Amino acid sequence: MIYSGQIRRTLVFLNSQYDEYIGGREQIKPMMYSKLAILEYCGWLEETFDEIARNCVRHKQRTFESRKDLESQISRTTGFAYKNSGRKLLCSAIGIVRLLEIEKVLERNGELSLLQSNLGAMNEQRRRAAHTSTRGVTQQYIAPSVTIQNFNRTEPILQKMWSLVRYSQ
Repeated sequence: MIYSGQIRRTLVFLNSQYDEYIGGREQIKPMMYSKLAILEYCGWLEETFDEIARNCVRHKQRTFESRKDLESQISRTTGFAYKNSGRKLLCSAIGIVRLLEIEKVLERNGELSLLQSNLGAMNEQRRRAAHTSTRGVTQQYIAPSVTIQNFNRTEPILQKMWSLVRYSQ
């Protein structure tokens, strides 16, 4: 199971802090809460794809030694864009045939497309948040409430993916 309680609580907290300062005199605080919500959520996404990849092999390769190649692949994978990171990682863990079967299940009701779209949008937000500072020109970041909406859309899909990879072998 993917653990999402802590990230949910973190995002709700950041949203409440954002709401407290929005429209006030200190314009930097809401921006910082937005930025932090984006970075926290995106960090959770990366960790979640790592966990999904581990779940692919957990019941067949029980020791760390037998999972060493996968752990090496996980450590070299950065980001969470589906095609460039998540998909490659899952393909390493379960193979392309099983991955295509799982993607087919997720695409039946549009979940895969929704996941790819949300990950792409958040990847762009993460890039902006990670590579800009608060100095100079005021940056625009999505509100923590929007990050929460993205989380609420992607978390059930990732939970389903976690289950599908576990039982795909």
